[in-house]
Amino acid sequence: METELNNRPLLHIFLVNFHHKKGSQIEFVYPPFEFTGSSSENVPSTWKYLPTFCLPDGAHNVSNDTVFFTLPDVLNPKKSVFGVACYRQIAVEDLKVVTEDITRSSVQKSVCALLSLPIYGYIEVKLSLIADAFFNGGDFANIDILIKAYDQLNSVMMNGDPIESPLRHLHVGLNLRDLFLKWRHKLLILFKLFLLQKRVIFFGSPVRSTCSTIIGIMSLYPELMAQGFDEVFCVKTSRAMSPMTVPNDDEKSEVHEKTVHDFESERKTSLGSNNNKADMKNEAQEPPHSLQRETSMDALYSTMAPYCSIRPDKWCGPIPIYRNGNLLCPYLSLPYMDLLQDPSVHSYVIGASNILFKQKRQLADVFVETETGKIELNDPNSGDVMELRKLLELSTEDRRFIDHLVKHVQNPKEGAEGSENWIREQFYGYTVALLRTSLCTGGSKELDQFNGHFMTIFRRTDAYDDWSSARIDTDEFKALPPGHPFAGNLSVADMKLRIAQSMHNTESGRKINQAVNQTSKVVGGAISTAKSTFTSWWSSITTTQTGTPADDHHEMSRNVAEIESKGTFYEENEEIPKRGRIESCVEAIPINDSQNRDVTDGESKVNNNKKQEQPTRRRKESTKEELEEIIQKTADKLIEYAKEVDPGFPENRKGKVFTV
Repeated sequence: METELNNRPLLHIFLVNFHHKKGSQIEFVYPPFEFTGSSSENVPSTWKYLPTFCLPDGAHNVSNDTVFFTLPDVLNPKKSVFGVACYRQIAVEDLKVVTEDITRSSVQKSVCALLSLPIYGYIEVKLSLIADAFFNGGDFANIDILIKAYDQLNSVMMNGDPIESPLRHLHVGLNLRDLFLKWRHKLLILFKLFLLQKRVIFFGSPVRSTCSTIIGIMSLYPELMAQGFDEVFCVKTSRAMSPMTVPNDDEKSEVHEKTVHDFESERKTSLGSNNNKADMKNEAQEPPHSLQRETSMDALYSTMAPYCSIRPDKWCGPIPIYRNGNLLCPYLSLPYMDLLQDPSVHSYVIGASNILFKQKRQLADVFVETETGKIELNDPNSGDVMELRKLLELSTEDRRFIDHLVKHVQNPKEGAEGSENWIREQFYGYTVALLRTSLCTGGSKELDQFNGHFMTIFRRTDAYDDWSSARIDTDEFKALPPGHPFAGNLSVADMKLRIAQSMHNTESGRKINQAVNQTSKVVGGAISTAKSTFTSWWSSITTTQTGTPADDHHEMSRNVAEIESKGTFYEENEEIPKRGRIESCVEAIPINDSQNRDVTDGESKVNNNKKQEQPTRRRKESTKEELEEIIQKTADKLIEYAKEVDPGFPENRKGKVFTV
């Protein structure tokens, strides 16, 4: 019986109620749990904490919420089960039928589903409508609606229609564009962080935002949700008190044989093939509001095309991030906290809403505040977070890549550019390029294009060992050029991009903008001119530039000179920075003859479309390392200005809060 049920995408639909004395309880389940070892309440012992997933901590503060979670499969220790719970809270006076067990002013229940595939967004959309209909009916004894929903959903997904194949719904309802607009360049930081297999805890309430953020990022990894989610919650625990099962490596089960094999052909059609990727040709006409492209789109697309077009089986995709004690759970309830400290658990990405997860500092290397977007690094051993900070620093090429995506998401074109499929296609190409570059020998300059520190640690992870052990012998993959698709020479635009990403969208940047806006109150009218100059300069950094690089250089030098000449920025006993300190840094940056940069085969070509006046001062050539130092010094100088304007500016360069 259970073998037949596990062949279905929707395994069970059930109702969870909050009892003021007994806590969270399963009221109804269809089909009934009939596993060996079930308790007297017919709930498998492996899932004895299942109700705590469905009514998350803090649920009493909201009227509705949605939870995504994972569980170990009861019958197959090498499989995971995926859950969606739609929580609702309704006032008693809104009910048509009030039973004797309802003793409080409101009722809290969740309509839940257990799935054999991680089709979270698709089921959330369907289950939310079912929950609304169930609650609006006002009679919780009417469970026929849940039974009909179970039968109809499975019927639709198993009718043989390729359009309704469950694997075609993996990315439905994840709202990736909204996620991108909120996290911006931090999305790439989190994307690379998960590859390092660190212990990461997302914290927030309500939990839907946390769950959707985690699953949304997971959808960016090529083929991961389709083929790499089998063991996301499988671990051989060392303590019997753990609520997890103890899998037997020799034990084999065929309960999911259809899920794995019968859906395989559908997967190849719907997800495994890149023949139906978004069109990568340049648009003949751009919308009237679009700005002139900062690089040649044809050149960019020709560079990305080889990485995006190669099939996953040619590069042994996906990267096996979650297996062998590396866990993923979009929401984890409090009873499972001890599991995180089990020696067999090596890393995890989880979501939580209970404050105890945040207070247990030793549980995580990285804490992420879902609501504010703050990323906080934590080293439970030494407290020194600088090494991890180096690993997560975006390279110049990474910044170009994510800025390219952000601009297109903010201003989507008439074609595919800026759509969710287009975003995933770009990350597909990025991932393939990263893996191809990882095969380079140590010390190769191509490794630095993805951050050399990051690549060194990434190549030591279990995920990379498992991926590389498959041995990539295909000529098609090896023929790809190593390096970053957005590689090229540094320019003033890169300097502005780094400053904007490092400060404008972070706590430091907000403090600077606030300090500039309040300058007249803090210092007085004597520096109003300096305030205006600083504001003009800052705006030129954080907005799209239409001028030439030479214009940018002279404008920046002039603004810096005006700011540094304002003695009222400093106390009488402080030394006023000498003119030329920052200007010399800017002068050292090579100026291209055009703002257009062609990126082809990892090299930068200059378009001489418009002649410019040659600078009167000869500029020294700088290496990439020198330019990186110049950019960092300039960013540090901006922070110094903010401190002078606002003495209370709480910038701690060695603190644990990491916001880039």
